[in-house]
Amino acid sequence: MPEIDDLLKLDPFGMTQAEKDAWYFAELKALTQYHYDHCAPYQRLLDRVFPTSKRATRLADLPFVPANLFKSVELKSFTNNEQTTALTSSGTSGKASSKIFLDKRAALLQSRVLKQIFSSVIARDNETMFVVDTAAVQGADGPISASHAAVRGFMPFAKATVFLKNPEEKLDPAPLIEYIEKKTGKPFFIFGFTSVVWTDLIQKLVHDSFKVPGNDGILIHGGGWKRMQDRSVSRTQFNATAKDVLGVRAVHNYYGMVEQTGSVFLCCENGYFHSSIFSDVIIRNAVLNEAVIGEQGLIQVMSLLPKSYPGHSILTEDLGSLQGVDNCLCGRKGRYFSVHGRAPQTEIRGCSDAR
Repeated sequence: MPEIDDLLKLDPFGMTQAEKDAWYFAELKALTQYHYDHCAPYQRLLDRVFPTSKRATRLADLPFVPANLFKSVELKSFTNNEQTTALTSSGTSGKASSKIFLDKRAALLQSRVLKQIFSSVIARDNETMFVVDTAAVQGADGPISASHAAVRGFMPFAKATVFLKNPEEKLDPAPLIEYIEKKTGKPFFIFGFTSVVWTDLIQKLVHDSFKVPGNDGILIHGGGWKRMQDRSVSRTQFNATAKDVLGVRAVHNYYGMVEQTGSVFLCCENGYFHSSIFSDVIIRNAVLNEAVIGEQGLIQVMSLLPKSYPGHSILTEDLGSLQGVDNCLCGRKGRYFSVHGRAPQTEIRGCSDAR
């Protein structure tokens, strides 16, 4: 079973599913036992809802935590005197937020894995990262929001960070335009949450009838697709408009969530999300059995990284479908899938037993 430090030296998408299966299940099963031994609410959940999980012989048989449980129960696998960072989900207006606890090692691994996963699309010598947010994300005290954590996670990819919103949340694209005009050919990237990038940056430029000159930049965005679907904006439309208006050479989306450290799925050139050697995905149908390729169901995400809390296997509230294994035209190995949007709000029966 490879160590995390050894995995960080490998191509994150270069291992076939068969090669990965040879050790990944054992690692996830060990993590399950670790959290069972160190987190009392998680232990109660497994005893009541997944009593046969210790006899699991494959990945799909291992237990999972419903994502909404993090909104009502503090799940942590450490003593209260250990130093941790609390992350909170952005949350839908009027609804509770998830709260996740990371220790120093988990936070460091998250940053290192993020850099490894995006190494194939983000240049190593970026001059600047332009953030469609305010500079307030740098100095937040107390719990860190999902948006703040994401911005902080991408900051090491560039020598400098420029925020395109002032403290009053008003967007000013002038620094981006000035940079492109003065530093032709210098690699850079723009980062932001999908709906914010669309509404506050792209649509503002469209409204002002302004197009950024063609450049060597890329756009990285994630989250917020429910709002985009509500506006009837497809991924194809988003990408085409972003390239046209921002002049960037590429647009890359990713799928991830604050509830699972290290589970970031990069969207490839063909529009599919890929699991890396650090993560994996299972689609579960209406009766929570493992779905076949092409069958729609709830997305279950798995990660090797969470050790400070039992977030290594989570059943999300998103609908998706597995599209294939090892055979995507982009060349990346492993499972790849599509995301279709949010499922109707449901609670997995028995999850209240963790309280």
